[in-house]
Amino acid sequence: MTTKELHLLNDIEKQLWNSVDKLRLAIDSKEYKHVREKEKNAHEGKLKISSVRNLVDQTYEQDTQAILKSWFVDFEPTRAKIAAKKRWLAINDIIETSSPACYSVEFDAYNIKQNTLNEAMTLATIAFLVDQKIEELELQSTETLAQLNAIADLFPDEFDKSELGEIPAGWSNQTVEGLIELLIKSMSK
Repeated sequence: MTTKELHLLNDIEKQLWNSVDKLRLAIDSKEYKHVREKEKNAHEGKLKISSVRNLVDQTYEQDTQAILKSWFVDFEPTRAKIAAKKRWLAINDIIETSSPACYSVEFDAYNIKQNTLNEAMTLATIAFLVDQKIEELELQSTETLAQLNAIADLFPDEFDKSELGEIPAGWSNQTVEGLIELLIKSMSK
């Protein structure tokens, strides 16, 4: 749920409780007890909903951290693209086939039958991003595949050396301050 949806839900909930309070004044004591019991149950339900929200938030946070680590610390999409490149080149007898990466079981899931190297690398990267086999990507909508293709294109097919170790080619190490400066410059254009 977005923040806007949560605020809307909270506003509706406040209005509902205000209506209940007004109704409470209008009913006799026997019905009031009945409404009070329902209110108590609703409050318990609200606590359960709050617990579910917290669990969803924690799961979302964990998933986000895992993706950030995978993409920007371990560079796994770049590694998937490089492995697909090596495999495609080996299958097409362009490189030495004795490389263990070319026959790794890990990359057998990416059954590379594509006509071009670029297509093989892109599909292998997309398959990694969505944790599916290439054959299963056909189940994705054209729009989703276009979005995933654009994301896959952001990951290069080789590494450069840097003072921090290997990083994807064309990427650079930046401080938060440096990124903020770049953002400000791009907004002022």
